[in-house]
Amino acid sequence: VNPFAVIRAAWQDLTAGRVVSGGSTLTMQVARLLDPHPRTFGGKLRQLWRALQLEWHLSKSELLTLYLNRAPFGGTLQGIGAASWAYLGKPPAQLSYGEAALLAVLPQAPSRLRPDRWPQRAQAARDKVLTRMRSQGVWPDKAVQEAIEEPVWLFPRQMPQLAPLFSRRALASGRREKVVTTLDAGLQRQLEDLALNWKSRLPPRSSLAMVVVDHTSMKVRG
Repeated sequence: VNPFAVIRAAWQDLTAGRVVSGGSTLTMQVARLLDPHPRTFGGKLRQLWRALQLEWHLSKSELLTLYLNRAPFGGTLQGIGAASWAYLGKPPAQLSYGEAALLAVLPQAPSRLRPDRWPQRAQAARDKVLTRMRSQGVWPDKAVQEAIEEPVWLFPRQMPQLAPLFSRRALASGRREKVVTTLDAGLQRQLEDLALNWKSRLPPRSSLAMVVVDHTSMKVRG
């Protein structure tokens, strides 16, 4: 909790009669995401108390993970994984410098910076992050320069729909942050394409099923 930032934001908001700036730290934002509260004085006190509890029990790395998994990224997207797949068509581990900077800045103003609606605003905000990373020596100058020259390119908006029946069953088996299976996404995609190609050759009212099992481990791959 940064008391000076909170007091400054409160004074600016009171004198202007509207919200001018925020004084929340990242930990306070995590507290609000985990325990939503009204934007009142009492709600702010509860947020401060929750932030102190989080700092007492969790490391900065754990807090950052909580934030990235719950932060809003525009529209109905919540969490870095959903945003990475929806906007860029890849998991967060495969993001480039420019793509990582783009997603890092989105939760600050998810509606105003949505890259699918406001690409110029999103690119300007991304470049600001990239410039800061270069000035602080976090990322190499050449990599940042190449990232700034990249336009904001979005993956055609199509959420992964592989193995839908199995996916539904796996999700229904218990509420978890992440479901790990033995399926191979690339192989699953090939099998589904193969099934679609065979569909036209089948007689009416027919069904087709495939299963691929790794005989060395008996794990289902597709």
